[in-house]
Amino acid sequence: MGLFTVTRQSESLVKPSTPTPSETLELSILDRMPGLRHQVRSLHVFKHGQQPTKVIREALAKALVPYYPFAGRFAVSTDHGEMVVECTGEGAWFVEATANCSLEDVNYLDHPFLIPQDELMPNPKVEGEVLDIPLMMQVTEFKCGGFIVGIISVHTIADGLSAAQFVKSHLADLAA
Repeated sequence: MGLFTVTRQSESLVKPSTPTPSETLELSILDRMPGLRHQVRSLHVFKHGQQPTKVIREALAKALVPYYPFAGRFAVSTDHGEMVVECTGEGAWFVEATANCSLEDVNYLDHPFLIPQDELMPNPKVEGEVLDIPLMMQVTEFKCGGFIVGIISVHTIADGLSAAQFVKSHLADLAA
């Protein structure tokens, strides 16, 4: 078994494909609780796909139109000092990456220690707080044509069910 590596090719912001409302959204009393402001991480493994990075980037831009708060930023309200979502349309963090192996080489991640999870997740180098970015995504293409999508969302904007709905109903359907 050799050393498996992931190389991040490019990192950028993906903005909504069309203009979205510019507004400030208040969070629910539960979502304003400091303990709920944490990252939710998920990995999605696909055995094949045509130009997955390009397709997913384009699908993400389209999905960010109805889900425009994902393209905004968390901020503290100057009015009342509470956390809010500033719908700025800045975009979701997106990383294109490649792996030097096939998915079969890493047992389709049945044994995640073959590639550390952090290598398959976006790791933005941004000014400010990473938790201010509601959505980050990394597409890692493997030599076999398969790919893995690593998604990090902030629980404050979407709990597990909401994040899964975003991925399945909007991102996956648009990429199909």
